[in-house]
Amino acid sequence: MKKFLAVIAAISIIFTLAACNSNVVPKEDATATNPADSITEAPKEPVTLEDGISSFGNKNDYTNAFYLEIVNKAGTESKYGVYTKEATLGDALSKMGIIAGEEGPYGLMIESVLGEEHIYETTGYVWMIYVNGEQAQTGVDGIKLENGATYSLKVETF
Repeated sequence: MKKFLAVIAAISIIFTLAACNSNVVPKEDATATNPADSITEAPKEPVTLEDGISSFGNKNDYTNAFYLEIVNKAGTESKYGVYTKEATLGDALSKMGIIAGEEGPYGLMIESVLGEEHIYETTGYVWMIYVNGEQAQTGVDGIKLENGATYSLKVETF
C-alpha cells in the first residue's frame, strides 16, 4: 500500500510540474525571430562638438560629448566642450577637476568650479545646475549625460 501511494504521489508531482511549465516556448519557436530585427533605431554614436572652443577630455577616446557653460559671480560666461567616458555629469566634472565640493545627504554639493568657490553659508551664493536651459531637478550626481546636451553651472543667490 505504501508503494502504491508513493507511485501515485510521484505521478501527481510529475503532472503538477508539467502543468506549471506549460508556458515554455518550444525550441523551434524561440529561434524563429531574430532579436536584432526588433531594433528600430541605430545605436547612438558620440557627437563631435564644434571647433574653436576650449575642451576637456580626450577627443579621440570618449563615449559622451557635451557642452559646459560656466557663468561666474561677475556674470562672465565661458563655454567648453567636454569629452568623457563617464555616465553622469558629477563623475565627469569631478574626475576632470572642474568641480569640487562636499558629499552631503543628497550627493555632491558643488562648492567650487574651476577654483571659484561659493558656499552659501559663507558667501550667500551657490552654484546652480541647468540642463539645456532648464534648472536641474536633481543633484549633479544624478544627471545622466546626453550627447550634445548643454549643461550650465551658474553662480546665484536665493
